[in-house]
Amino acid sequence: MNSGTFEELELYVQTLAFQVDGLRKQCKDQKSQESLQQLEKDYLHYKKMYDQEVAKMKKPEPKRVLEEW
Repeated sequence: MNSGTFEELELYVQTLAFQVDGLRKQCKDQKSQESLQQLEKDYLHYKKMYDQEVAKMKKPEPKRVLEEW
């Protein structure tokens, strides 16, 4: 994934988290509860994608050991 796409994904995850938090605070009727549930599903999906990309970026490179004789 290129850096532009990664940044867009990161921003989208943050936006969804903000929206979910806001709806949780004002979730009073059935329609807002349904919206909250859908946003939470979307958030979990995109957060999983984001976490996978972060994990790929954090994989350490194997250390090369020089043998001295």
